[in-house]
Amino acid sequence: MKWLQLIRVPNAPTAAANILAGYLLANRSWDNWSVLLCLIISSLALYCCGMVLNDVFDAANDKVDQSHRPIPSGQVSLGTATALGWGLMAMGVLAAIAAGALSTPQSIVKCGSVAALLAWAIYLYDGPLKQTPLAPALMGACRSLNILLGASTVSSTTLTEQNLTNVIGFPVEVWWAAIAVGVLIMGVTLLARNESRAVQQRGKLVLAAGVMLAGFVLLATLAWCPGANFSCSALQTYPALVAIISLASIRRVAVCVADAQPQSVKLAIISTLRSLIVFDASICFLTRPDNLAFALVVVALILPVLALSKWIYST
Repeated sequence: MKWLQLIRVPNAPTAAANILAGYLLANRSWDNWSVLLCLIISSLALYCCGMVLNDVFDAANDKVDQSHRPIPSGQVSLGTATALGWGLMAMGVLAAIAAGALSTPQSIVKCGSVAALLAWAIYLYDGPLKQTPLAPALMGACRSLNILLGASTVSSTTLTEQNLTNVIGFPVEVWWAAIAVGVLIMGVTLLARNESRAVQQRGKLVLAAGVMLAGFVLLATLAWCPGANFSCSALQTYPALVAIISLASIRRVAVCVADAQPQSVKLAIISTLRSLIVFDASICFLTRPDNLAFALVVVALILPVLALSKWIYST
C-alpha cells in the first residue's frame, strides 16, 4: 500500500488515457499494439517518477504539513524513494525509445526526444522551479508532452495517407489537444497550490478558475481546429459532449471560489483530474465516431480510478 500511495496510483490511468487519445489522433487507429504498449509503459513510468520525486523534493516540508505520507512517516526511506524516482525516469525514456524502434527508425529520435523533454519538465517542476511562478505552466507542459508522446510514432507517410496537416512532425489536431489539456492542467495546478492552506486566497482561486475555463473552451473547440481532419458526423456532437463533461468540474470550481475552503479546493482538483479520462474518451469519439470501441476502452479507465481512490489518496 505504501508504494501505491507514493506513486498516487489512482491518477495513473489518466496518463495512459492521454497516450491512447494522442496515438489515435495521430494514427486514426491503434494499429500497432507493441508500440502502443511501450508508449503506455513510458507514460506510466514518467508519471510515477513525477509523483515519487515530488515527495522526495518535498520530504522536509512534508514532515510538518503531510506527515502521513510514506517518506515523512518512515514507511519508505528517502534514499529508496530517490532511487525509485530516478529509475522510473530512466525506464520511461527507454520505453519511449523502444516504441520508436518498434515503429520506424525515424521515430526513435522523436519518441526519445519527447520523453526526454517530459522527464526534464518533471524534474524542473518537482525540483528547482516548484516554488516559482513557472511551476503551473511546467505541470501543464508535462500533460501536453504526454499527449505528444502518444502521437510521437506517427510517420510522414501516415500523415499523408490520412490527409492530416503536418506541423513539426505532428498533426495539427494533436497540437491543439495537447495545448488544451496543458492549459487545463495549468489551471488545476494553480488551484492545487492553495489546497493545503488553511486560509484561501480568493483572487488566486479566481485566476485558476479562469485558466481552467480556457482549457475547457480549447477542448470544446478542437472540433473546429484549423486544418484538422474530422468526420462531419462528430463535429456537432463533440462540443456539446465536452460541455456536458465540463459541468461537474465547473460546478466544483465555482463552489471552491465561493467557499474558499481547503476541502472545496481538493474536491475541485479531484473532479477535474478524473474528468481527464472522459475528455480523452471524447477526443477518441471525435477522431473515430464510426467505431465507439476506442472511446469506450478509454472511458473504462475511470473504473480503476474510482476503485483505487477509495483506499489511496490521489492528491
